[in-house]
This record gives sequence, C-alpha cells and structure tokens, in this order.
Amino acid sequence: VKTYLNKLLLSNKPDYFKTILAVTFTNKAVGEMKERIMKNLQEFSDEKILDAPSVMFIAVKKDTLLDPKEIHKRAQRAVQYILHNYGSFDVETIDRFNHRLIRTFAKDLKIASNFGVELDVDSLLTEAVDRVISLAGKDERLTKVILDFTFEKADDDKSWDISFDLNEISKLLKNENDLVHVENLKTKSIEDFLELKKTVYTSLEKKSEALVKLGKNCLDEIFKNNLEFTDFTGAYFPKYFQKIANKDFGVSTDLKWQENIGIEPMYPKRVVGETANIINSLAGIFSGFFQQSKELLINYSFLKTIQNNINSLSLLNAIYKEFKELQEEKNLVPISEFNARIFKEIKGQPAPFIYERLGDKYKHFFIDEFQDTSQMQWLNLVPLIDNALSQEDMSGEKGSLLIVGDAKQSIYRWRGGYPEQFIALSNEDNPFSLERTNSYTLETNFRSYDQIISFNNAFFQYASATLHSEIHQQLYMDGNNQVVNAKKGGYVSINFIEAANQTEAFEIYPEKVLEIVVSQRNKGFALKDICILTRKRSQGVAIATKLSENNIPILSSEALLLSNSPHIHFMIGILGLLNDFEDKAFKAEVLYFLHDYLNSKEEKHSFIHAFLNIT
Repeated sequence: VKTYLNKLLLSNKPDYFKTILAVTFTNKAVGEMKERIMKNLQEFSDEKILDAPSVMFIAVKKDTLLDPKEIHKRAQRAVQYILHNYGSFDVETIDRFNHRLIRTFAKDLKIASNFGVELDVDSLLTEAVDRVISLAGKDERLTKVILDFTFEKADDDKSWDISFDLNEISKLLKNENDLVHVENLKTKSIEDFLELKKTVYTSLEKKSEALVKLGKNCLDEIFKNNLEFTDFTGAYFPKYFQKIANKDFGVSTDLKWQENIGIEPMYPKRVVGETANIINSLAGIFSGFFQQSKELLINYSFLKTIQNNINSLSLLNAIYKEFKELQEEKNLVPISEFNARIFKEIKGQPAPFIYERLGDKYKHFFIDEFQDTSQMQWLNLVPLIDNALSQEDMSGEKGSLLIVGDAKQSIYRWRGGYPEQFIALSNEDNPFSLERTNSYTLETNFRSYDQIISFNNAFFQYASATLHSEIHQQLYMDGNNQVVNAKKGGYVSINFIEAANQTEAFEIYPEKVLEIVVSQRNKGFALKDICILTRKRSQGVAIATKLSENNIPILSSEALLLSNSPHIHFMIGILGLLNDFEDKAFKAEVLYFLHDYLNSKEEKHSFIHAFLNIT
C-alpha cells in the first residue's frame, strides 16, 4: 500500500491510478487493500494530517521527498478522481484480471462473448463423471474399460464404488499443470488406449523374460566358478539375482552395497586365497550383470506404471471429453481453465496488441502473494510487464514491478501454485529486459509474539538441515531468522496422540482438545481467544460435538446449521405433537402449558413465545 501511494502521489496527473494494476489472490485481500489505500488517501486529504502526520504520511513523505502540503493537495485530488472513476481503480484478483482478458479474446478463443464463469468446477466434474458411468452398457469398448478398472480395484481389495475413484481422478482437470498433459490425450480414443494396453503388456512380457534370463545367467556364472552365496558380503549380490530369476522384480537398485560393485571387494575379509581371486577376476562381469539388470528393472517399472494407469487415463480422457461437451452445452468456462486458455492465445502476441484489445495501459504492476502464482498466470503477465518496464513515456518515466511473497506460505499448489518460481526470482532469475533494482527481506515479524517467532526460527532451521532438496533447503534457511518485535509472550506445544484406528482417533482427539481448551480457560484466556483448526470437516464435527457436550459454546459452520438448533428442534417437536391430535381443546391446553412453563424460566426466548402465540 505504501509503494502504491508513492507511485500515485509522485505523479501530477489526477487519473494516474488508471496506470496501476495491483493483483492479489482473494476477494477479501482485494477489499482490504482497496480499503487501506482509500483510508490513507482520505487521511492525507484531511488538513489535520499537516499538524499530526500519521506513520504512513511520514513514510510517504520520506520516500517521495514531496512537500507535506503537496502530498495533502494531491491526495485530495486522487480521492475525488478514484471515487468518480471507481471502475478503473484496478486492485483485483488475478482470476478477475484473467476474466477480463478472456472476455477480450473470446472470439479468438472460439467461445461465445456472453459465456458464464463456472466457479463450482466440482459440480461440473461430477456431472461429467456421471455421464461417463451412464455410458456403461451402451458403449462396448468404454464398458470394457470400466469393467477392467472395477476388477483392478477388486484385486487391490478396494471399494467397488468406481464413482468415488473417478471423481478423485477428475480432480486432475482442476490443476492447470496437469491439464496441459490431459490436453495432449484429447485426440486419443478408447481404441488407442486398448491398443497401448496390448503393446505395454507385450513389452512387459519381453522385459520379464529378459530379466529372468539375466538372473539365471548370473547365478550360473557364480555356480560355474564354484562360488557360494556366503562368499559374497552379506550374500547380497547372489540373493539379488536369485530374486530376479524368481520374477521378484520389486528389488532395490540404489542400495549402498550396489554403489561399489566392481570398485571395492565383493567379499568379506574372511574370504581369501583362490576364492577371493576368482571373485576379483569376475568383478567386471558381475558389474555388467548388475548394470543390465538395473536398466531392465527401470524399464520394467516404467512399463508397469503405465499398465497400472492405462484404465485410469482412458477414463480420465473420457471424463475430459464429457467435461468439454458440458461446457459447450451450458456456455460455461470453468475458472480453472482461464490461465490455460489465455496462455494458448496470447503467448505469441505482442504486448501493445494485448493492451489495445484490453483497452487499458498499465505502467506499474503490484503482485501480492506471489508464491501462489501458477506458471501460466506468471507467463501470461510477463509480456505486459516487460512492455511496461522497457518503454519510457514522454516524461522519461519507465514502468515498475513490485512482487511480494513468502514461499513458505504457499497454500495453492493444489490449483497450480508454484512457489519454486518465486524462489528462482529471488535467486536473480530475471525474465525481463530491465535489471532488478532492489530486493528486500522483511526481517521483523510484527504479527506474532516472540515465543512463536523463536519457535518458527528453530523449526525452519531444523527443516532446512533435514530436507534433501537444495531449493527447499534454501527456502527454509531464508525463513529461520525472523527478528522478534515488542510483543512478549506466546506459547507453543506439540502433542503426538496415537490411535489404533479412525474410530478410536475420533474419541481420543476431541478429548485432548477439550482438555487443552479447559486448561487455557483456567489460565485466563477467553473463548474468543481460542481457534481450533482441523484438516477435515469430519474431525471438526467430532471436536465440536465434544465441546458442546461439555457446555463449551462454539462457533462453526455446523453450529450455525438450523438442524443443530435446539430451538428449531423444539418448534418442530411442537408442530409434530399438534399434528398427532385432532382435539383442538387438548392442543390449546398443551400450548398454554408450554407458554406458562417457559415464562417461569429465567432465560427468555421471545421468538419461541411468538411462535407459540401464532400457533
């Protein structure tokens, strides 16, 4: 917000805000950013700011080197222009910006200009899955694939309910990184997949035969030279080939002893003399056998993986085709496809052409929560940003780009978020013609208490030393040195609770949560200070039930349901009771009794009394 204000107030043009695009990820964040910008501008435009400048006013004055009166004057003008042209105040979500691009290129993308945006992609996918299943018994080849898929599940002792699995598979269509690969399959038919299945099966048979033969040849070489299994260190080498000869292809090829075949002695120290000499002379041959087996096993594993997924892929392809048909029928574009469609259309277009079609001209770009940006979202923005950075206006001013993010806070990988590209940018990766001027690490954590910050620093330091991936080591190493603020206190506790099964877990975990809540209340915390997060809704329901049973009021989506309201249950009970009796006098007696009874209670419920009166 501070940088946005700097850009806006440095210009003497009243409509300069139209040249600035600020992008973030959620509507709530957009609302918050707009509110902060307008609130600060409103404060700057009030004359009181000159006598009692705010922290933000002082910061903007320091950055812009403008006279306070000039800032005040320009802020007044900016507020007026933004309010009169609010539609051009472009602080928006990246999905909304992409929506504008899609509208602009609707004709080029071969979609109707009045298309609707489908936010609930899951319901569309479920409908596509149902349509594929409904074809069972009608389409002979598809029926065969569905049956094969069902038998595979049965062989693996999994549920026969294929709709659940197909709905899980279809979720790949929501991730733009996966969608690219699914697009490559769209020209393939069920016949192509069945043909591939035959080819893979034949290749697997050949690889299997070659592996068995190789295993037997190696064992023959060992026995021919009068060697025993015990002549080899741990008997690892001969046992490895014995398993292969017996069609056990699940053996490992990256164990420690395998790294030294043909380099170090393959026998223990107790083996000496002629036996040691024979093994040494055969070391090259044994090494060759192992390298051949490793190559064959990798190929076999690759083919086996394909074989295990052919049915799933062919059904995914069928779901995708039904998914596309549904979009055309309903004239909808799923929000998950925005980035892919834009990327396909504008990747070869010059930036001025895109601007011309879009009807806007941006000079300054602000991207918040960059760690959650997908590769396609970023690549779609690059030509626009590069054009702004590389060109000067009449006054000699160039465009700018501010990127803000924290790769550790990435939460949208499930929908294509790619934090690695943020790490790459911080490592001097630059897709633009203009050199990067500044890079800042915000070292002080102003949000958390010092105990929380200290815990985080220690945790990330441990994580960076434990992870094997160099890029992720750097990611966590960069985050373990946050500076504490003036907030003293905070508390972290980690509990590992073992449960034999899910039923037991749903008994133990809520009990433990209740214990913690009671403990924290006894320490003086109010209920409004306590928030409980769970990974699944069912876990939240179990904990909510436990707390409610122990008279701890909770606020959750389940607690707010009408079906969970005791008052609603009471009303339904009254209506049910009245419906069971025809005697009007008796009904009246019941209602009067309840009315008098409730009036005698200390807790009054006016709407229940009103309900009784109406009844």
